[in-house]
Amino acid sequence: MKAKISSKQEIAKGTLIVEFDLLGQELNFAAGQYFFISLPKPAHTDQKGSRHHFTIVNAPSQKGKIIMATRLTDSAFKKSLNEMKTGDEVEIEGISGDFRLPKDESLPLVFIAGGIGITPFMSMMSYALEKDLDYKITLLYSNRDLESAAFYNQIRQIDLKSPKIEAVFTMTEDEEWQGEKSQINENFIRKYVNKFEDAIYMIASPPAMVEAMKEILLNLKIPNKNIITENF
Repeated sequence: MKAKISSKQEIAKGTLIVEFDLLGQELNFAAGQYFFISLPKPAHTDQKGSRHHFTIVNAPSQKGKIIMATRLTDSAFKKSLNEMKTGDEVEIEGISGDFRLPKDESLPLVFIAGGIGITPFMSMMSYALEKDLDYKITLLYSNRDLESAAFYNQIRQIDLKSPKIEAVFTMTEDEEWQGEKSQINENFIRKYVNKFEDAIYMIASPPAMVEAMKEILLNLKIPNKNIITENF
């Protein structure tokens, strides 16, 4: 389906957020899923092509629009998208992805996000807040510094609004940050996750961090079936 860029801005250092107007159409998706976007006349091209997939940031209950966020790089696709203007058209299709909320709302959830891996959790937390779902969610969100932490203020607002959602930030290379600076490790999880052995863990981050987190959780005797991952 055709869609138009309704807004775009850099929301953190090196992170672009883009909102698409679906032009009166609706797109059904679950929180945590992704979509494909094609640029009809990209300003730049390379061997990776002009069709890429991105996680949906907004909640499924927010109809008529799709919001995505991405780290800006030198890839032809991202350079082209960054140079597009409000009102420019794109093609949106192919909702997919199994990284979504468990059906059982009684299960405590731990979201572990590294960098742009926060995107599926934004959709999940927004949806849980809007629908007053019963999930008890602990978000562990790691960035190098506050300047590059996408959605920091939005997450703080969600945390304040919902007693069921707790956000823990760590900025590993920020000398001015007054909060946690540690890598997410066994001690970090023990410190911030109540009854950590009973939780379902969902990890979204670059592949190296995903593998490191899985190893840490397995060392904590978390069953493999309780660990759900997505590479970014």
